[in-house]
Amino acid sequence: SPNPSKEIDEILDCAARIAQIDPQERDKLLPLLDELKHPSPFKSRISMIHRQVRLTYAAVRERAAQTLCFKEELEPLLPLISLIPDGESLAERIQSLLKSEFIERKTFLSLYEETRLLLAQTQENLADSILTEKVSSILEEMGYSLNTAEEKTWKPGQIVYLNSPYAGYRIMLKISDKKDVAIRLVRIVATEEEREHTSADQRQKDAEIGKKWCADLDVFLERMGKFGIHLNTALRQEPHEAPLLVIADQNQAEGQKRESGDTRESTSLNRRVTK
Repeated sequence: SPNPSKEIDEILDCAARIAQIDPQERDKLLPLLDELKHPSPFKSRISMIHRQVRLTYAAVRERAAQTLCFKEELEPLLPLISLIPDGESLAERIQSLLKSEFIERKTFLSLYEETRLLLAQTQENLADSILTEKVSSILEEMGYSLNTAEEKTWKPGQIVYLNSPYAGYRIMLKISDKKDVAIRLVRIVATEEEREHTSADQRQKDAEIGKKWCADLDVFLERMGKFGIHLNTALRQEPHEAPLLVIADQNQAEGQKRESGDTRESTSLNRRVTK
């Protein structure tokens, strides 16, 4: 049977170790430790106290080791979260938790998941921004530009119309949430009547502009590929396969007229200056 004196020494040693890790847990054991000042004649009582102290020590050690692991997971995330405009509150909570003596599993998992989601969303937004910026910049270099400064903030899921080098024609562009790119040449007219009635000459012109756009599209896809952005072609219609899409939009049609007027005025001015 266990030596009561040796067992009491082991209990006190274990209690001292608990106090080094978590004094509050040791304090909870004080009523039991006080009993050892006047040992019970029943050895089973000392053994029961011994068991309880050892269980507490094991739990405290596990909690300390767990806290250390949680902090090692959270510390590298703090500088990343601090760089995100919407991450200030989350960064403060992480800092507060890192200063804690102990971190409960439930608290850690909740904060870690919130952090992971914010980082994932930020990464996705960054990818969207890079994709839209690259698409618009390459098209702009080729003579296809977004209408206004506001539209340069377009995001996946939003349809935008780009000015083209061909008067009366625009590029309709949309990037889906799955990063699929839908892009096509369209002709803008002011009224439904114009949209419904297209002359043979106009259809011929549409086909000619369509061929030029198809050639430009191939150049665009090639340039995107050089930047590591490879866009798969799910559906492509050549000018002879389907008539050009005509959109009746008075606002856009009037905008095109203004742009054409500005271009003519600028050209005329340049001619006068060079003379």
